[in-house]
Amino acid sequence: MTYYCYSCHGTEGQGGAADPLIRDVRKPTGGNMPPYTSKVISDQDLIEIHAYLRSIPPSPAAKTLPLLQQ
Repeated sequence: MTYYCYSCHGTEGQGGAADPLIRDVRKPTGGNMPPYTSKVISDQDLIEIHAYLRSIPPSPAAKTLPLLQQ
């Protein structure tokens, strides 16, 4: 919330390892996300954000939702 990542990625973003996350935050590709230097957000904060994101369970498969089977 502090760094406004949720404005593009939502509050329950899913991701991979912390190293690619740090690299992508420092030098994003795709053109829409600005780079965030270590002066703005530390590597440790990014590692903690990554740990939080990994703690969120994946969404259930659509085929397991009864409402979608009607």
